[in-house]
Amino acid sequence: MKKETLTKWQPLIEQQPHSGLSVTDYCKHHNLSQTCFYKYKSALNQKQQPKTEPAFIKAQPVVSEQHQAITIHCHDTRVTLPLTIEPSWLARFIKALA
Repeated sequence: MKKETLTKWQPLIEQQPHSGLSVTDYCKHHNLSQTCFYKYKSALNQKQQPKTEPAFIKAQPVVSEQHQAITIHCHDTRVTLPLTIEPSWLARFIKALA
């Protein structure tokens, strides 16, 4: 999308809410394409939004020298399993608890 095109549309898009007209009426009054209005409005909104980090956070396992086990708390029950447990068995066990 060309910068000069965004520059042309920006004041038109900013003026629409202050006009008291709906987008449809505003576009008709100014002889604008409603599709283009929304296209450039979306582009300007994306340009103005700050970049954010993805919501996914990679978990890092923490292994303590004191606790070489996996502890699962479920309501009033606590189950402690060795770290050598098979991951597939652990997955089935957690699924069964759900």
